[in-house]
Parts: sequence; structure tokens; C-alpha cells
Amino acid sequence: MIKAVIFDMYETLVTLFDSPLHFGSQIAQDLGIPENIFQELWERTDHDRTIGKITLEDALEDIMRKNECYSNELLEFE
Repeated sequence: MIKAVIFDMYETLVTLFDSPLHFGSQIAQDLGIPENIFQELWERTDHDRTIGKITLEDALEDIMRKNECYSNELLEFE
């Protein structure tokens, strides 16, 4: 019986840095904020996202609220 699965997604199966469209620059552009500000705030959430304390959506919502650009439409990126 399997009791646990360890899964390493980022920079193993999915890269945020080595792609034609850089992750942070595209999101910063979509939010209408400077990329360096997005990256700084995004990096602050790295540990909590990694351990599952917050979700991707939670991190993005926090960044949007801190930059006064929150909207449901921007958060619903599916």
C-alpha cells in the first residue's frame, strides 16, 4: 500500500525560467505592475507555496491586493 508520494514539479518537470515566455514577466504584464515588483513579492511566497501553506491563487491574490490591481477576472486564469 502506498502511504506517500513525493513530487518535485518546479524546475524538474515544469520550469518557470527556461521558456519562451518568462513566467514573472507575463504575469506582471497581465497585472499591469513592474516585473521587479512582481518577482520580489512572488519570491517572498516561495517557501509557503512549496510547503503547501498557501496556494498559487493565494499568492497571486496577495500580490494583486498589495498592488491595488485585484479583480476576480485576473485571478480566474483557468
